[in-house]
Amino acid sequence: MTTNLSSAPGPGKLARNSLAGVGATAVYLVSRLFLTPFVLMYLSLAEFGLWSMCFVILSYASIGAFGVNNTYIRYTAGYHAAGRQDAINGLLSTGLICMSWFCLVFLLLLAGLLPLILDAFDVSADLRDVAGFMILGTALIFGVDLTLGAFRSILEGIHEIALVKKIYTLASLVEIVAIIGFLLMGLGVRGMLYAYVVRVCLDTGICVVRAFRLLPGLRVHPRGVDKTHFSHLFVFGGKVQVLGGLAIFLSSLDRVVISSIMGLSAAGIFEIARKFPFTGKSISGSAFGPFLPAAAHVGATWERDEIRPRADRARTYLYVTLWAGAVALVPLPLVFRQFSGSPVVALALTAGGLALVVGAGVLLARHFSTHDRLLPGPLLELFLNGSRHINILNAVLFCFLMAVSG
Repeated sequence: MTTNLSSAPGPGKLARNSLAGVGATAVYLVSRLFLTPFVLMYLSLAEFGLWSMCFVILSYASIGAFGVNNTYIRYTAGYHAAGRQDAINGLLSTGLICMSWFCLVFLLLLAGLLPLILDAFDVSADLRDVAGFMILGTALIFGVDLTLGAFRSILEGIHEIALVKKIYTLASLVEIVAIIGFLLMGLGVRGMLYAYVVRVCLDTGICVVRAFRLLPGLRVHPRGVDKTHFSHLFVFGGKVQVLGGLAIFLSSLDRVVISSIMGLSAAGIFEIARKFPFTGKSISGSAFGPFLPAAAHVGATWERDEIRPRADRARTYLYVTLWAGAVALVPLPLVFRQFSGSPVVALALTAGGLALVVGAGVLLARHFSTHDRLLPGPLLELFLNGSRHINILNAVLFCFLMAVSG
């Protein structure tokens, strides 16, 4: 990868993009906090649960697109730095066609499995018709957002993150007004869906228009589909996908362990207690967004001259995934203590698991070449400055949360 410094985003733009992400997330979380009591005045708990259920189902589809969005951002930034508008067009065209097929298959599967889903969630007979409408309706609009969200990622790739967050905040505020209006009109839970349609159409529509204006040479055409871009979407995107799925697994494992050892009441207390820090994490985590396109833009140089074979790189990711999975499984013997009947057996198994993890970690460290390091340059400087930036933000935010937690 080559280094491009002439048009690299400066620290001022990075800071503005980070603050825009923090502000947009904070506005969204606070507005939803105050909106919920109003919504519950017009929806029953069953209807509100139905609305939440729709997005639980859609979360599985969003996991499938997680790596693709990061691929858009990462490669758009690199192509934009090199002035390769044709490559951006090819990446966008390939991604739009691939995600269109992905969303179509997901919708067909969802429609076929709809009766089973309604049974699995124990939806009452009087809500089954509206539940089917809500599930398929939200999935359709969500598919549109996943597909056309490519233009949003393209804007982020050219470092227009502050613009994207402004559009997102505007669309979210309009959605709140739409929710209030539709509920006052007596549309019930269907009004929540209609307001969601308004937000997605407004957000994606503005992003599409702005992308074509900021990149006058932007074109979408089936002839732009290329196997190289397909490889980027599903090789780089697949790596991000695997690591993201592993992170989701690790973040949910603690609740499984607590529920098994201490019961559902303890798990409920833990879930309530972590709302505060997880809200803070969401706000500060949004400041990381600008660093992916910035890192791809400035590029870097490795100590080694050649690119390692693909099979070797695949083994590296496999080892990392297996090692992280082993770390996550270490406390599981404690979960099954009640089945073994002896805490000594559970502790022995846990100690054995720890020894296995340490041994695997040593082997993993030896697998990495001593030359798999970056040479000093703009990327390392970006990392250090970004770490300081995020740590200052976290210190301010979490000190405040600790002070008011009582």
